[in-house]
Amino acid sequence: MSTPRYEEIAMDEDHAGGSTQNSRATLERSSQRLEAGYQIAVETDSVIRMLITDVFMTHEEWMRARERLRETIEDVDESPPEHTDMLTWLLEDHRLFFYLFPIVIIAAVIISYYL
Repeated sequence: MSTPRYEEIAMDEDHAGGSTQNSRATLERSSQRLEAGYQIAVETDSVIRMLITDVFMTHEEWMRARERLRETIEDVDESPPEHTDMLTWLLEDHRLFFYLFPIVIIAAVIISYYL
């Protein structure tokens, strides 16, 4: 059995040291990637929570608007027929648009001129 020479032992130690440095570098890169992934997950969670809050608030607003619309429909149904007929006439008569539209435009121009 031959004994290893000094040069062979030194080369094996250098190789082992290089492997350790490579492993450390790989571990550092992996931990940086994990940290970046964690940061993305935290930011995504924050954005999702904001979106859910916004959706919930919008849903509540829609429900309130829906309830107000129901109340308005009930009020119109309970109003005297003359009012309902007048409202129907105003909505169905397109001539009203041609009479009111120029008046509204002229009023807007005058108001914007003096402001």
